[in-house]
Amino acid sequence: MSEFVTEANIPSFQPYADGFAVGKDTLAYITRMREPVGPGKVPKRELLVGDILRRTCALGGTACAANGCQATEGFNNNEKLCSDLNIKDVTERLNIKAEDILMVGVTADAVGFYDQLESYGDNVKTNSVGIRELPGFNAFFAKTSEKVVLGARLADCGFAAIEFKDRDGEDVQGFVHLTRPNLQGESKLGFAVDGEAAGCFEYFMHEALKHYGGDVDSIKVHLIAAIKAENFRHTFKDKGPEDLFPGWIEQGLLKNISNPDWKPGDEISPDDIWEPQYREMVLYQIMSSGIKPEQLSEENMIDPADLELGHASNHAGAHGKMPDARDAYLVMPRTYQEQ
Repeated sequence: MSEFVTEANIPSFQPYADGFAVGKDTLAYITRMREPVGPGKVPKRELLVGDILRRTCALGGTACAANGCQATEGFNNNEKLCSDLNIKDVTERLNIKAEDILMVGVTADAVGFYDQLESYGDNVKTNSVGIRELPGFNAFFAKTSEKVVLGARLADCGFAAIEFKDRDGEDVQGFVHLTRPNLQGESKLGFAVDGEAAGCFEYFMHEALKHYGGDVDSIKVHLIAAIKAENFRHTFKDKGPEDLFPGWIEQGLLKNISNPDWKPGDEISPDDIWEPQYREMVLYQIMSSGIKPEQLSEENMIDPADLELGHASNHAGAHGKMPDARDAYLVMPRTYQEQ
């Protein structure tokens, strides 16, 4: 993979963000936490955009500027607002106005809709730099005519940007967050559509089509990020494979690379290394929803844990390879960048 992955005919904001086309009328961008390097080079720790999630900010007070934070020298960061400053800086570089952004907290398997924003009441907050925040949705959608930029703070998970036509032929844009807790194998599916077991992607899109009308055949999906198996290795000590990855082994999507001859019923060694086939699971979820191959693009999909790319990786952060942080994943109408 090249250092930068912005596709043709998309406004480029390199090196601050990678850009992707979603159907004909939607764009998606992933901001870049750190300075990138070429393939095979030693990953840098120098910040580019920096962390955009307050929870993962490691420092407070005026020590930040002396320790690689984007905060200016002497900035009082007692409330760890540097993450707000980072997202304000990078979205301004992408020509996005703060008042046009809705950052969605991908913290629950609900499906949200921008035309219901008022009904979410006090859950909608405005942060220190004028960007609206709303927690509690792993899928969120808006009509293109609403001219909103939908965002999420992510690292490693599957992220698919979506475009489809509503009942009146108007474009709808949105995203789905495909994370380990909502990804189950075929035998352990955790969602339901019309009373039948379903995967998370099918459920999310069923709810979106029910809300807006439209047909599954109009859906365009661009899977822009998901971690690779070799960068998502696990051992099982306190919890077993079925606790964290239900149904994955039966589907051949959780592999014991330390003991390839392991089979269900054998003892699980706490030292064995396992590779969840994360991308394959995400693709299974998408393709089992009724989506046809020509409706799905994987072009230039990134692995955030390919550290030379400079993106934030939760798994790398948890294993001390890089500071834990998040990038901004943004979905917007193409016309937003053409106005």
